[in-house]
Amino acid sequence: MSPLQQSIIKTLAFFDLFSQPLTVQEVYRFLYCPPSGVVLADVVRELEHASYVTKLDGVYALKNGRATMRSRGEHQRQYIQKMKRAKRATSLISLVPFVRAVFVCNTVGFGVPTEQSDIDIVVITKDKTVFLTRFLVTMLLSITGFRRHGRQVKNKVCLSFYLTESSLSLQSLAIERDIYLQYWIVLLIPIYDPQQIHARMLVDNAWVNETLPFACTPYIAASHIRVSDTVCGRLVRSICSFQCLLSLWRVGEMVAKRLQLWWMREKLARSRQIQTAVIVSDSMLKFHEEDRRVLYRDEWENTCKMWS
Repeated sequence: MSPLQQSIIKTLAFFDLFSQPLTVQEVYRFLYCPPSGVVLADVVRELEHASYVTKLDGVYALKNGRATMRSRGEHQRQYIQKMKRAKRATSLISLVPFVRAVFVCNTVGFGVPTEQSDIDIVVITKDKTVFLTRFLVTMLLSITGFRRHGRQVKNKVCLSFYLTESSLSLQSLAIERDIYLQYWIVLLIPIYDPQQIHARMLVDNAWVNETLPFACTPYIAASHIRVSDTVCGRLVRSICSFQCLLSLWRVGEMVAKRLQLWWMREKLARSRQIQTAVIVSDSMLKFHEEDRRVLYRDEWENTCKMWS
C-alpha cells in the first residue's frame, strides 16, 4: 500500500468515527501524514480508483464504514441550527470586557453535531483574568438560559475551556498519538475574533503541521455566523481599561479564583485516566471530565489496521 493510500485511509477513518464522509477537497485538506509533494490532483486520481472507498454523490467514505450521505446531511442541518444559537450566545459573551475571542469546537466545530449535541466553545481571555472572566461568562449565560447545566444538554453552550491570550499552545495537553487534539485545533471556528487570535493560535501550535500540513490555515468565519464588536462592547472595554480600575479587577480575579477553587474542590480531587482532562491554572481552565481522546485514538487505530 502506497504512502498516499495509507494517508487517505487514516484521514477517512478518523472522520468515520463521527459518521462523516468528506469531499475530495476536504480529504486533501485533512490528509493525515501525507507523503511529500502530494497535490490535490493526486488525491483525486487515487479516490477515483481506490477499492477501499465508497463514493457517495460527490463525497467519499471508507467502504463498510458508518459515514453516509444521510449522516452528512443531518450533520449539516444540525450545524446550521447550532451555529445560529452559538452566535446569539457569543454576542452576549463578547460584552464581557476581558473576553478576547470565542471559538466553537468539538462536534459543532468538526461539523458533525447531532440533534442532541451541545455547543462547545473555547473562550480566550485577557491575561490574569481567567477566573473572573469565567465567573462573569457563566453568570451571564446562566441568566439568559444558554448555559449547559446538569441534564440540560441539547443546544446548550458548554463552558468548559478557557485560555489566556498568551497561553495558546496546547501541545502540553497531548496524549500519546493524540489524533483528536490535532484535528480539534485545526477545526476551531473563530466565531468572535476581532484581534485575529485564531491566527496566533495556529502559529503557537505549529507542531500540528507535522501531521496535518494542509489543515493549519487561517480561518475567517462567514459573516452570517461571525460576531463583530459592537459599540456597547467597545465602550465597556474602554471603561474597564481605566487605570483606576485595575486594582479592582485584580481583587476580583483573586476572589473569583478562591470561590471557584472552593466550589470545585471535590471534582479536582478525582482521579482520571487522562491527566490533562481537567486543568486549573492562572492561564488555563479545562473541564473535560469525560475526555474521550483515548477511546477515539484506539478506535481510529483499529480501523486503520483493518485496511493495512
